[in-house]
Amino acid sequence: MCADVAEAAKCTRWAREFWNAMQAWSTGGVYVNYLGREVDEGVGRIEAAYGPEKYARLIALNNKYDPANLFRLNQNIGPSQATSVARSA
Repeated sequence: MCADVAEAAKCTRWAREFWNAMQAWSTGGVYVNYLGREVDEGVGRIEAAYGPEKYARLIALNNKYDPANLFRLNQNIGPSQATSVARSA
């Protein structure tokens, strides 16, 4: 953490450069509690945290129990596109 607000951009740049440099040794896995916002991380990172099978099951559960995506203020797993289209019709 940067102690000086004026150095925040420098610290952020260093962290992003370090992150990029370490990707060569990454397994591609993600720890759910360390995910950022979907807009910053992308849906792919959220899916990677669960794997394709579990992610598909979570989407099915969301379609069944939360089709309006009320509980979206987390690492969101939204309802499927088919459900979203049906809701907006």
